[in-house]
Amino acid sequence: MNWIYKGEVFTPENVNSLHGFIYKITYELDNSEYTYYGKKNFNSITKKNLGKKELALITDKRLKTYKTIKKESDWKKYSGSCKDIRLESMVMVEKEILKIIPQEDNCKTNLTYWETFFLMLNNVLMDDYSLNGNILGKFYKGRIK
Repeated sequence: MNWIYKGEVFTPENVNSLHGFIYKITYELDNSEYTYYGKKNFNSITKKNLGKKELALITDKRLKTYKTIKKESDWKKYSGSCKDIRLESMVMVEKEILKIIPQEDNCKTNLTYWETFFLMLNNVLMDDYSLNGNILGKFYKGRIK
């Protein structure tokens, strides 16, 4: 299933210029629609330790002994991070991108802010048809009155 953005299938030209996106996945169970909101990065950055030959070339012990590797994440096949037990019997109906966050200085902060914005805007903790169980790991479904 493809990601939909503004009513069309999302096919970016250059993923490296984008940081991540806020998404909504819609599921169906017994003629009822359930939603899940989240965030996803387009790229992942990992640290890889240098090999013996590369380490031998380093003369200054203060230099870093690793290199950072940036590669595209699994965002095309990604189906959400929801851990709800009911999900096994549900059918995925739609994967929608709500907002795209470009690569810039505070992109991690912006991604978290916009995810929280959409979670609050759609009142996910009060909605019985929302699969989101918490916001920021601080506010939990059932504890908010």
